[in-house]
Amino acid sequence: MAASAASCSHCGKREVSFKKCGRCKQASYCGAECQKAAWKAGHKTICLALQEVMELICVAMESADWRGVLKWENRIDELIATKSDVQVEAFLDSFSSARKMMYAETGDGEHCLVAIKLDTLRVELLGKLEMFRDQGEAIHGIGESFMGMRQRDQAAIYYQRARKIG
Repeated sequence: MAASAASCSHCGKREVSFKKCGRCKQASYCGAECQKAAWKAGHKTICLALQEVMELICVAMESADWRGVLKWENRIDELIATKSDVQVEAFLDSFSSARKMMYAETGDGEHCLVAIKLDTLRVELLGKLEMFRDQGEAIHGIGESFMGMRQRDQAAIYYQRARKIG
């Protein structure tokens, strides 16, 4: 079940306080029953994948080699199918960041175009999660990607959208 920033990642119940998944720190649960049920329902797969991607990001930041992170990119459809929106958003953010770093290092515009596609998926997901501040920042990031490719007209469109969201 999709969860907003203020609801249980499994049942969607809105609570004042949550317990976060001890492994990925992304999913939030209203109680132990929902956490166990979510684990059995598929959170285990995405949680372990997210942990591996986060570890790969740490290695990539030290070595400036982002290819390890990007090996997960071809599994994004599989990850989206889990309906774990908060965790998928974290993946999209990681993949987009990796692509932007590779663009900065290589100058290959293909990395920037892929980052824009990933950020566009992320913007839609953040809207669904009602995480509007993060959505505005992600839209602004798309504008920065277009600006980096010297596509000022496209950049201006996204900067304006980001301002509207706040």
